[in-house]
Amino acid sequence: MSGSTKLRGSAIELYGSNIKLINLILHDADMGVDFWTPGENAEIYGCLIYYNGWDAPDRGHGHGIYTHNQTGTKRITNNIIFDQFSHGIQNYNNDPSTYIDNIVVTGTTAFSNGVLSRVTSYARNILYGGTGIAHNPTITGNYTYFPGTDGENNLGYSAGSTNATVDNNYFAGGTALKIVNSSNILSIAGNTFYGSIAGFTSADYLNNIYTTIRPTGVKMFVRPNQYEPGRANITIYNWNRNSTASVDVSATGLEVGDTYEIRNVQDYFHDVISGVYAGGSLGIPMTGHTIATPVGWTAPPSTFPEFGAFVLRKLASGSSDTAPPVISAVQATGITSNGEKIGWTTNEASDSLVEYGTTVAYGSSTTINSSLVTSHSQALSGLLAGRLYHYRVKSRDVTGNTGVSADFTFTTLNAADTTPPLISGVTSSNITTNAAMITWITDEDSDSQVEYGLSTSYGSLSNLLSTPTKTHSINLAGLDSGRTYYYRVKSKDAAGNLATSGNFTFVTVVVDNTPPADVLNFTASPGNSQITLTWTNPSDTDFKGVMIRYRTDGIFPANTSDGSLAADRTGLPGTRDSFLHSSLNNGMTYFYSAFSYDSSQNYSMTAHTQATPINVTILSLSPSQGTIGTTVVISGTGFGNEPGTVTFNGVSAAVSAWSDTSITAAVPSNATSGPVVATVNGIQSNSVT
Repeated sequence: MSGSTKLRGSAIELYGSNIKLINLILHDADMGVDFWTPGENAEIYGCLIYYNGWDAPDRGHGHGIYTHNQTGTKRITNNIIFDQFSHGIQNYNNDPSTYIDNIVVTGTTAFSNGVLSRVTSYARNILYGGTGIAHNPTITGNYTYFPGTDGENNLGYSAGSTNATVDNNYFAGGTALKIVNSSNILSIAGNTFYGSIAGFTSADYLNNIYTTIRPTGVKMFVRPNQYEPGRANITIYNWNRNSTASVDVSATGLEVGDTYEIRNVQDYFHDVISGVYAGGSLGIPMTGHTIATPVGWTAPPSTFPEFGAFVLRKLASGSSDTAPPVISAVQATGITSNGEKIGWTTNEASDSLVEYGTTVAYGSSTTINSSLVTSHSQALSGLLAGRLYHYRVKSRDVTGNTGVSADFTFTTLNAADTTPPLISGVTSSNITTNAAMITWITDEDSDSQVEYGLSTSYGSLSNLLSTPTKTHSINLAGLDSGRTYYYRVKSKDAAGNLATSGNFTFVTVVVDNTPPADVLNFTASPGNSQITLTWTNPSDTDFKGVMIRYRTDGIFPANTSDGSLAADRTGLPGTRDSFLHSSLNNGMTYFYSAFSYDSSQNYSMTAHTQATPINVTILSLSPSQGTIGTTVVISGTGFGNEPGTVTFNGVSAAVSAWSDTSITAAVPSNATSGPVVATVNGIQSNSVT
């Protein structure tokens, strides 16, 4: 299933042996039945399987029945399988190690399978074959239909089959039968093939009917159900397109006087006719039928009046029913100011009547619906607004037994609200280059939506916020920058009254791609394991901050991700700022770049400075004492090669020699005993006395 994504899971996955699935209804799943090995000698009997599968970009996926089998015999008998997204019955393997042997399909009606796919449409009603050979396939007494030339029944598919039997089938439409790589065919006889054939010719198997010309007349097949007396599957090919088909059901187990129902399988739960059996044939309408809607999908086209499939069921014996219908699940729904719908169920087919009024005397009643059904619905109209009503329901079965419910009540709604909400306070805010917030208020709870665009024709709609509220807020996103947008707001109340505001406008912010100017007077003052950085922020009005990054390899950082971050400081335009960069390595030169940036994150890239932290230390004085004019050699570290200053107890001394580790100076006049201090680039050493 390459390219596919399952949605809901299979209705049934069957692995057990000797299990029978009987008279089930399986619909709106990913697969009707996964009929897998090792479940030998299992059977699917009398089931209704439809609307299974899903659409994917490559094709329709999901089948009515998907079968593997190795030992024993699997049987698919007396089912009605139709309108899947892909195949009806797929006896298929995509690996020779998954077997498709000894599978018997008989008495099954399969039609319009694949029709739900919007990608591939009609597929195959019956398929035997795959990448491994199908051994001993048996296809007997089945009825298939496609409405045109698309779709097929396929024996062999790719690897082929052996020892096949294909007898007494009625295959109509599409490619009636395609045979691929099939050997030692045991029998192909008694079949009707209407449509094209492939992989063989009519001369190969003479005992069949072959035609590509649309048949005439009416062909009907009745398959009694061995597990439910009075039940049968009825398949009608109404080639003359008659409004009614007369079908002999005398072999189904119905007896004169029995009540029955006939359900159209294409709308099984709603399209039902019923009556009392008088013997012989029943007239089944072939027009006026409805089609059920798949879950989350659109309904397929009807096959009527040309083709129809039905389930006949016996409801009750005619001579022994003296009990009235049992009424349950009575409920009032769809309440309005002047109408109501009453629904209920009965345990047997019966007619429908509702008595109602503003007291328990009732006084009014609906028109009797004489259709015998088990699911009942009657509409009440012409009621008064805001009133309490009493009602009870009645149902009479075919033998005249009447069931009457208890008394129930409902209250109609007050007169309908026809006034739309009053809109006020329409405002646009939080406007950016590509978004804006629209807010407004209403005088009653209502939903929220904004219509907007680059002209008063609008052209775009926000998502509908269906939660009722009086304060409304919708964010518009994905807008173009620097454009004038026109908009109006809409709110609909619970009664469906829609209010639409007048036209308003806002202008999105223009995208700013221009960085601010560089910082000014960017300087670095070294200290002991630290450097003080100072600068003046640019005066751009949209200035936001300064990012400072550094490197120690002799290169200034080239961009905001180069080097390491020293600081990222927000500030005001035109103000002076500074930052102490500490915990540095003395003697290592630090190369700084300052990147000023604005609120749009545009960065400048051209302000640089550098400095080297130092530690000025005096280790010894020689001599350590003397008179004015005495020459003193000061030994230490970090003096550098450029002269600084030396003081004796605060008095500056004349320096005659200076190196990184030695200074020669004379004791100045006016000096008194006290500490000697060396100062380099504003950094003072320790003091030594």
